[in-house]
Amino acid sequence: MWCYLARMNRKKAIGNKIRQVRSKLGMTQLEMAKAIRHSKQSVSGYEIGDTYPSIDSLIQISRLGGVSIDWLLTGETNVPHEQPTEGLTHEEQRLIEAYRNAGRMNQVALLRIAEAVTKNKGEAGKCPT
Repeated sequence: MWCYLARMNRKKAIGNKIRQVRSKLGMTQLEMAKAIRHSKQSVSGYEIGDTYPSIDSLIQISRLGGVSIDWLLTGETNVPHEQPTEGLTHEEQRLIEAYRNAGRMNQVALLRIAEAVTKNKGEAGKCPT
C-alpha cells in the first residue's frame, strides 16, 4: 500500500511541475498539447497525476518551459532555468518557439534560412539563392 501511495504522490508531483511550466508560459492545456504534439487529454492526465509523461514528452516539456528534466521529475536538485526568451520581442519569442517545436531536420533548415536572410540583409527584397 505504501508503494502505491508513493507512486501516486510522485505522479501528482510531476503533474504539478508540468502545470507550473504551463502556467508560467501562459498556455492553456490545449496550447501546450499542440506545442508538444499531444492531445489535451494527455496534458490533463499528466497534470492531475493519472499518467506519467513519456521520456519524449518530458524532453519536449522541458525544452518548451526552459526547465531541466531533473527538475520536472524531482523538483529538488535544479530550479527552473531562466527563460532564454526574457527581454525579447513577441516576434523573437515566436521564432524561438517555432524553432524549438520543429524537428531536427527542420531546425537545420530554419538555421540555414536565417543565415541566408541575415547575410543578405543589405539587399532588401532579394531572395537568397
